[in-house]
Amino acid sequence: MFAVPGWENDDAATEMTTCPLSEVTSVKHSGRSMSASGRIIRQGIKFESFEAFCKFVDGSSKPKVSWKDKKKHQNDDHGCRDNSDYPSIKKQKFNVEKLNDVLNEDKAEATSVNSLSTLNKLSKSEAKLRTSRFRYLNQQLYTQTGEASFKMFKKDPAAFKAYHEGFMEQALKWPDGDPLHKIIMDIKKQCKTSRLESIHIADFGCGEARLARSLPSMKVTSLDLVAMSPNVTACDMANSPLNAGSMDIVVFCLSLMGTNLKDYLYEANRVLKIGGIMKIAEVKSRFANIGVDAFIATVPKYGFKIVCNSGMDEDKSYFLFFDFKKIDTLRTKKLPVVILKPCIYKKR
Repeated sequence: MFAVPGWENDDAATEMTTCPLSEVTSVKHSGRSMSASGRIIRQGIKFESFEAFCKFVDGSSKPKVSWKDKKKHQNDDHGCRDNSDYPSIKKQKFNVEKLNDVLNEDKAEATSVNSLSTLNKLSKSEAKLRTSRFRYLNQQLYTQTGEASFKMFKKDPAAFKAYHEGFMEQALKWPDGDPLHKIIMDIKKQCKTSRLESIHIADFGCGEARLARSLPSMKVTSLDLVAMSPNVTACDMANSPLNAGSMDIVVFCLSLMGTNLKDYLYEANRVLKIGGIMKIAEVKSRFANIGVDAFIATVPKYGFKIVCNSGMDEDKSYFLFFDFKKIDTLRTKKLPVVILKPCIYKKR
């Protein structure tokens, strides 16, 4: 590196740089003497080589001066002299590709956040739609006959699936757990004390046929408005394909739905053997219109006798459980009407 030395004063610098030096005048560049150019050399300018210095003096090129060098010279002009060498700073190349990558990452992140927000909104909207459809279907089941419900779901099986999914979501919110579990435990207990070699059970309104899966050693016939599995028989539960006097136990677990409950009770009497048991589990609020005692007093007119009920503890439970034994076979359909309050889920 060739640098012009610092001068004691500016006049000396001017004099020295415009006057030929003995060493410099001996060097020729482009056919002319360097001393002939007479250009003023400012203190502190650096040259990569002596040849570069010669080119500058000759006027053919100018050295690149960094901004720090320029600032240094400005300070020198104001009396702030510093003879230390400052390395020239190379200007960094602007990386456009890196900037694009950063912008694309930000855009992707923003898009991801927006997509998640949109998905959450859609999920909430879909959940509301599912809940609304379940409430509508549930109301239909309670306010029309079983035959009408059977035809409705036969025409649109997807509606039954939507209802069942909504029903299972509601079941998770029940304060007393799953009433079907209690029925299963009761049946297992009764079978231990029974002398029957085999027990045949009819599950009316079976849904996914969980009772049959929970009692694999027993013969269970699963019945519902729509067959959700090959082991389920689709039918109007008031007119099942079961033979008369063929069942030991009939189960109605939250399935006494519709305006023709007396037809279900009549069908239960028809398919049960004498001494057979009809097990009923229902939401306590459904008995608000007639009361538990009135219900217990009405069912015996269908050829049954009450043998067990949880009505005594109705204030402590969300569900009520009843066991009725068949003591007589009905020979007439002129029976008293049984009406339970519809279990309608409120809009929230």
